[in-house]
Amino acid sequence: MSTTNETVTASAGFLTILIGGYTAWAGYKNKGKDQEHARETASYDNLQEDLRNCRHDLAAERERADRYQSLWDACEERRMEELARYRESMAADQALRHDLRSLVRNALARMEDAGVDCEDLRERARFGVRDSRFVSGPDL
Repeated sequence: MSTTNETVTASAGFLTILIGGYTAWAGYKNKGKDQEHARETASYDNLQEDLRNCRHDLAAERERADRYQSLWDACEERRMEELARYRESMAADQALRHDLRSLVRNALARMEDAGVDCEDLRERARFGVRDSRFVSGPDL
């Protein structure tokens, strides 16, 4: 039979081993959690970096889109200006054609009043047939 001293010593040793084992187990378990936490932190840091890169790329794409929109707007404005000039030119050309037709009609009327047979010329003027002896330029 063991003495009380031996029992206490054995019990203390057993408790020491038990506490040491628990500490080792808890440390191992925490080590696993620490490694998992480190992996999660690294993963989170990678995601943050990816997000920053995406935001940077998005900002660059927006700048590029803004430049293209500015170019498009400038081209559209230029096209509208050219269209306005073209319409003005067409209106001026049409007015000029109208004036030329009026001049030809008046000239033909005066020639007929003077007794000249102008039926051939009137037909040419009506159907737009050119006669270089009398008319130069666009069809009347």
